[in-house]
Formats: sequence, C-alpha cells, structure tokens
Amino acid sequence: MIKGENINAIVFDLDGTLIYFKIDYMSARREVIKKLFLSGIPDFLISENQRIMDIIKIVENYFTKVIKKPDKLSFINKEVDDIITKYEMDGAYKTDLIPGAKDLLMNLKRKQYKIGLFTLENKKVTNYILKKFSIKSYFDSIVTRDDVDNPKPHPDHLKLVLDQLDVTSDKIIVVGDNPIDFECTKQLNALAVALLSDRHTRDELLNSGANFVIENLLDILQILEG
Repeated sequence: MIKGENINAIVFDLDGTLIYFKIDYMSARREVIKKLFLSGIPDFLISENQRIMDIIKIVENYFTKVIKKPDKLSFINKEVDDIITKYEMDGAYKTDLIPGAKDLLMNLKRKQYKIGLFTLENKKVTNYILKKFSIKSYFDSIVTRDDVDNPKPHPDHLKLVLDQLDVTSDKIIVVGDNPIDFECTKQLNALAVALLSDRHTRDELLNSGANFVIENLLDILQILEG
C-alpha cells in the first residue's frame, strides 16, 4: 500500500474505467479499413485484427515515409476521425457509469485530491459523456485525443495532464483498465492502479506496469489510506 499524503492527484482513463462504452469496434474498424483501401493503402499493411490507433500509425508512416505524400495525410486523418466519431457518439448514447465511479469522484474531491482525465475519445464525445452523467465538474484536467499530437500510450498524453494539474509524476496515481494506460505511466515512473475487467487478465495488467489490480473502483480509497 501507499501513504495517501504522498499523492496529490488521481488521473483516470475513461472507457472501461469510469464508464462502460458500448461501441461496435469491429464495424468501425471495417469501415475505416475500407476507406483507407480506397485511399490507396495496400491491403497487406492493415487488417481487422489491429487496433484503430495502430492502423492510423501505419497509415501515417506509409504516406510520410514510404510514398512521401504527407499532403494527403490530413485529409485521410479527417475522414478516419469522422468515421470513428460516428461510432463513438453512437456508443456514447448507450454508455453506463461503472459502479462506484461517481461516489469515488465525490470522495476524492472532498479529500481535495486533484483529478485528471486522459482518454482516447475525442473532445465532442468526452464532453457528451461527462455531461450525461454530471461528472465533468469533478475534473481539474481533461485531455482527449484531440488535445495531443501523440495520444497514449505515448507519455505526452499523460504529461499534458500533469502540466495542467501542476503535479509531478511521483505525486499521482493513474487508474485505467488497459495495458496502453500503463505504458506511459511506466515511462513516467508513476503509480498505476488497474481495474480488472473481462478485457484483460490480472497478469496482463501487472506485466504492462500496473502496481495494483482492483475489482471495485472504491478500493482506490483503501489504497490511498495505506
């Protein structure tokens, strides 16, 4: 355990950590891939088994380094983002809060912890979800994928949250549910708490850099109490 007085801020992921995000990921991926094939991406470079963020990186590399036509990239990225946003908004209408999420945020705010959010959802979708559940006011920093050139797992995403909260990485706990949440945490030597779900095993989360694995969000309060 840790001593809560050594921690000034808690930084949360959104999807799978605070909310159940019901997105048809496979259909979104298929539509993105279809659009990219029509844009000239060779079919052997990308597949439905890859995460959309990984596909985007492959596409960026192809246009900037392989065929050296970076001018096409911004247009393609806009089309891809429009597709992703369509599916994200559809999923946002069906979201539910994860049990304990609002109670935890209320407790942390009452205890005067700073609270941050770093998410791969875009600003429009994130704002809709936070307002839907009346939890936006709890956050002192909200950084979406629109706000950074290098979203997580790149550490720049988390660094911007830290800058906005005016805290150092040794004074925070990052809470997430996915190994990509902890890749940047590990690079910044911050403490990480993983919420266990059916997406990843306990070992996967620990191996990715999580210091603690919990099954209930409110267990974070016990961790802080030491």
